[in-house]
Amino acid sequence: MSQPVGHTRTRRAAYTKPDLMTTPSILLSIPAPRSGAFTAARPLAICGQHADSQPHADQPALAHQHGSLARYGDRVVCAVLANSSDQHNRSWLDALAEAGWDAGPASALRAHARDHFVVVGVNEATGQVFAATDRFSTRPVYWHRGPEQWLISTDLGLLVKQLRTSPTPSPQALYDYLYFHNIPAPRTVYEGIYKLPPASVLVWEAAAASGAVADINGHGADESITIWWRPEPAKAEAHADQYDGQALLGALEQGINSQQPRSRSACFLSGGLDSSTVVELLGRSGRETHAFSIGFAGAEDYDELPFAEKSAAHAGATLHTQRLTPADLDQAIELITTGYDEPFGNSSAVPTLACARLAREAGFDHLFAGDGGDELFAGNERYAEQLKIARLARLAPLAQLAGWVAPNLPGLPLRSKSRRLADIAGLDVPARLERYNFVHRLGVDALLTRAFKQRVDTASPLDTKRARFMEGLSDADTLQAMLYLDWKFTLADSDLPKVTRMCDLAGVRVHYPLLTDAVVDFSLKVPSAQKLAKGELRAFYRNAMRGFLAPETLSKSKHGFGLPFGVWLGSDQKLRQRLDDSLASLGQRHLIQPELLRKVKTLVHEGHAGYYGELGWILMSLEHWLLAHAPDFRLAP
Repeated sequence: MSQPVGHTRTRRAAYTKPDLMTTPSILLSIPAPRSGAFTAARPLAICGQHADSQPHADQPALAHQHGSLARYGDRVVCAVLANSSDQHNRSWLDALAEAGWDAGPASALRAHARDHFVVVGVNEATGQVFAATDRFSTRPVYWHRGPEQWLISTDLGLLVKQLRTSPTPSPQALYDYLYFHNIPAPRTVYEGIYKLPPASVLVWEAAAASGAVADINGHGADESITIWWRPEPAKAEAHADQYDGQALLGALEQGINSQQPRSRSACFLSGGLDSSTVVELLGRSGRETHAFSIGFAGAEDYDELPFAEKSAAHAGATLHTQRLTPADLDQAIELITTGYDEPFGNSSAVPTLACARLAREAGFDHLFAGDGGDELFAGNERYAEQLKIARLARLAPLAQLAGWVAPNLPGLPLRSKSRRLADIAGLDVPARLERYNFVHRLGVDALLTRAFKQRVDTASPLDTKRARFMEGLSDADTLQAMLYLDWKFTLADSDLPKVTRMCDLAGVRVHYPLLTDAVVDFSLKVPSAQKLAKGELRAFYRNAMRGFLAPETLSKSKHGFGLPFGVWLGSDQKLRQRLDDSLASLGQRHLIQPELLRKVKTLVHEGHAGYYGELGWILMSLEHWLLAHAPDFRLAP
């Protein structure tokens, strides 16, 4: 078997708490105005590097760390974070300014914004304050509008430090966490603090009277949140013949180049389609390319290092690897579960951080990631499954037969399958996608205490997904609507915060070339029938990349950076004890039914580690986060 240009295997030192002063961030602080935000007596203070305290308690201030500042005329000031080059970034900001602010930030962004950014700005002449995220919220924007101060920041922890009273965790947000394993926008874990959804712009008319109270969607009487970009997918009758491999490669190369790769480039590498595409593009550009991969000791089903080795060899890249052990995980748990500003339960954060730290210690401060390809080009098994179910549901006689066979012919082997088909076909797509969700499998009453259940709307998470799906379905087909759903709930709310935050903790900047405008816009030109031709995942992409990617990569099934937490629980006493202690501590908060907490421990220990191990990770992560950020939070029983 061919080998990578170089291959280093690493054993790491102990995990230590990082210095986050290298993390890019923006903070805008405004004492809540009674009659206009910016006056001669209270001009906007500009700080090149933010501090926890503002220049003066009554003075509005805009601060940034490792960002850039753009000033237009005498009154408009913007702080910007962007992963593209300064020249690329400044070009669209200048175009935005030339378009004029009178039309409003949303229309200006729609016409001129590019790739990945956060922009926070003020117009001192009009008192208008605005903040915007890119198409996928590659960095979040949080905001709070209270009676005494208005705050906008890309760092929730920094925003919380500015508050004069500590915020309270929201029971509804904690329920959202149990449902999604994160807290999707617009909520945050705290009451009264919100985050912007992807491709949205927040506008405050600061000259208006303060005191407006935001509703659950984050809208008050004198503010607005507008979606500035929506996808326009190809129609069903369109043809993708013209979008061959060369056209796709051209879009991918443009995506890489717009992210300003260094002469020595580094990337995550799992050996799958997307990370292998990135390493090939970097390798064929003539740059010295390094790739970083993680394996797992004693968990071969999770270990993808053999695929990563083949991809690195094909691209001519130097591969750096590490096999994590239960001891490595035990050292990293506290840092990872408490390192997020909100509870976050995606266990693949563990190998993500390990990769990023390997890169940092090898001398790299920028990493390329392959996130987004599956959500652009239909690479998740659920897409094919849902289209099959939809086709069956349209066959009325079959659906009627399934509904009749189940109760009337219980002795037939077909009974269970037909009943299952009838039950599944009767659900809408968002509900079918969530049928394996812990909340639905276990049941709300078995999961939540009565005190917790009384404080939340248990239908809200699925209703939110339905609304997003229907929004995507309004001018697209079912597949594109599912992709649009995942652009928010899988990418913006889960995968991108996972990777971005872990790279922040490692002191590395991350780039997402597959989510640049060039690649996204290209993907929208490819009809759904081509993306998922004959039910084959990534059909168009695989066909287009033949001759560019290694044959083993093209035939590889989807895997990703999973974590064998449940497997390791079966063999590692220290991890089991950590889980037991966390569940016992969580039980004191009166959120989760005591019987369920006992059941999780029992079933994990008795061999149901795969399923209940993941639930154990989610609950353990929640308790670790609460201990670090809200130790006194509990509900009255």
